Amino acid sequence: MKKVLFLCGSPRGHASTSFYFAQYTTNFLEHEFDFIDIPRAKLSINSQVSEPGFQAIVHKMKQADIFVWVFGVNAFQMPAQMQYFFDKLFTNDHDFTGKLAACIITSRRIKDDHALTRMRFVSEQLGLGYLGDVSADGETFFHSPEEEIAESSCRRLAHKINKALAKNYLPAPQTRPLPRKFLSAKYFGQPVDIPADSLSQKKHKKAKKIIILTGCALSRNHTASAIAKLCDKFSKHKIEVIELEKYKIKPCRGCYFCMIDKACNCRLQDDVIKIIEQLKQAQGIILIANCASGLIDAYLQTFLDRVSRLFYQPCLKNKYGFGVVSGADVWGKGALEYVRDTLNAWGVNCLGELMRIEDESPMFVQTLMHEISELDTAIEQQWQIADRFSARSFRLGLAQHIKKHGLILQGEYAFFKKNKMLSDFKETWPEKIIRFLLKNSFLRIKTISILSEQTKRKRAMRLEKQIKDNSRLKAVIQT
Repeated sequence: MKKVLFLCGSPRGHASTSFYFAQYTTNFLEHEFDFIDIPRAKLSINSQVSEPGFQAIVHKMKQADIFVWVFGVNAFQMPAQMQYFFDKLFTNDHDFTGKLAACIITSRRIKDDHALTRMRFVSEQLGLGYLGDVSADGETFFHSPEEEIAESSCRRLAHKINKALAKNYLPAPQTRPLPRKFLSAKYFGQPVDIPADSLSQKKHKKAKKIIILTGCALSRNHTASAIAKLCDKFSKHKIEVIELEKYKIKPCRGCYFCMIDKACNCRLQDDVIKIIEQLKQAQGIILIANCASGLIDAYLQTFLDRVSRLFYQPCLKNKYGFGVVSGADVWGKGALEYVRDTLNAWGVNCLGELMRIEDESPMFVQTLMHEISELDTAIEQQWQIADRFSARSFRLGLAQHIKKHGLILQGEYAFFKKNKMLSDFKETWPEKIIRFLLKNSFLRIKTISILSEQTKRKRAMRLEKQIKDNSRLKAVIQT
């Protein structure tokens, strides 16, 4: 009998909806299975460190025949702790050629393609044959009418796993294998040459503030360091750099408090709030991401994970910016799209995005100079820029979700109502009374607990019925 290993990345552990769907899938497997809780291993952000917890996970992976990645999507991607795990796999050159992979994610069905595309890429770069995935619609304390469809998808995935293991099937890859150095978190690309003969721009007397937000410290990332120097040289405005690696930022715990609490506060005490306030005070934002494990560096991912409420509450409107990806080539397209969509989701008017491609330093510098000039002009003239369809559809989807669950998601509801983002929506008097009562934290917690228990009971009843139906079907087939 072969073995299926579920690698769960949600910081909520067994309380997460993604874990529920993974556990549901095991009821229809014909092979042994095991679970690994990646956040519980408490992996460090340093990709070069192989802790005992990481080594224990790799040991179990070598004994398994198929891995099922399991997590809830946050900030359009996997949780930060899972990013740490993949960075360590690539930096320490682990390979699992000949084995299989699949993926189960939960999300609001918004931008889930970002996460799924990346999981296929990461799996194939690790030598795995990618069988397929499930994008489930589910919440920890809301019953979703589409959960039954997601459960059906999980049964189908279990069937695919059973069939593939029985026939030793290995699907063809969709991506070419890359040299490991390009996927390592240690790689920052070729140096960028700063033209010595170009003249620096004179700063405005009333210079505005432009913040460069970068994950890795400039002392390590020579590309980001060169970009910061070029921005300071060619911009007419004041440039400030936030190097996230130098700040204290804890990984998100997935507690939902920032969405439920009306003030949108986070329970974790570190530097995140201070950084958000700095971004709010700026007129321009340049987001620099280093490509690692096929997407962005862990320092930036940890920050984006923690400020996921900015994706749902775009409070950086009337600001301008652009994104830059370093340490990448054609494989960095996903990272480029992610940086752009992040700025758009925050409400920033994204003027463009550029990527540092190998051996194209002169063209990259010219393009960067052009983008800096465009950013200066946009800030000075206060350009009006229409949202892309992806940003508009993202917010429309959120608005529908908040209209439905706004009594619990009070932080998101308050933001959308204040900014007039809930068109054609009027609360009934009973809803207003319930909202008033749920301002009491005890009543709110009690209500969430009751809703969670109701969801668990409905899930258990559906599973029991499905197992009975499967038993009857097997009996009919055998006769």
